[in-house]
Amino acid sequence: PEFIDACINILLQDPTATSSRTVCEASKHPYKLWRLDESEKYVIPFCPKTMTGCDEPFGMPRQLFPLCLSHTDCIAIRYDTIMLQKSMSGPHIAFHKIEKTDSIDIDTITDFYMAELLLKARLDI
Repeated sequence: PEFIDACINILLQDPTATSSRTVCEASKHPYKLWRLDESEKYVIPFCPKTMTGCDEPFGMPRQLFPLCLSHTDCIAIRYDTIMLQKSMSGPHIAFHKIEKTDSIDIDTITDFYMAELLLKARLDI
């Protein structure tokens, strides 16, 4: 609930923001990701050199890259953004940064076990 409140407070304090989302630092930087080439036989960098400025960004320390944030599913949206702009975010997305451990996306049994471990550690059990 505190993250929802934080997103709402951001909208209350910034009248130009069309929505506010919680974000955390991305688990994997996109400069380190791969995609299939046209033949689907080899992998190539997901982001082209024109974007990264690097020949082999996958071999570089991620700390040299720009900060990359990931949406963590809490959002506050202005009424006009949804109803008039027909958008879930609008053009001015404000953010509230949270820790990765405060946002676990559970898609697999491994994710569930990780969430369970983090919860137990937080509750000290």
